[in-house]
Amino acid sequence: MSAVPLVILEPEGLYPPAEVERLILADSLSGTPFEIYYDHLGEEKPYIDIPASLRERVQGLLVFRHWMSKADVALFPNLKVVVRMGVG
Repeated sequence: MSAVPLVILEPEGLYPPAEVERLILADSLSGTPFEIYYDHLGEEKPYIDIPASLRERVQGLLVFRHWMSKADVALFPNLKVVVRMGVG
C-alpha cells in the first residue's frame, strides 16, 4: 500500500515549476510523497476560484502576495500549514 501524497498548492502560480521548492521538500520530508499544484489567482482573484476538488485535498499553501482571511482558510478543510514565500 502506497502512502497518500501530501498536497501542496502555490495558488498564485508565479514560479512554476518550483524546482527549488521540490528539492527542499524532498530533503525535508525524508521520502514522504508529495505533489505541488499551481493555480493562477494573481493578486485579485479569490481563493474560492480554486476548484473545490483541489481545495479539499490541499494540506499546505505556498503564498507570496495573495493574503488570506479566516474565511479563505476555511475553504481548505485539510490545511495544515501556510508558508509565506519570499526573501528576508
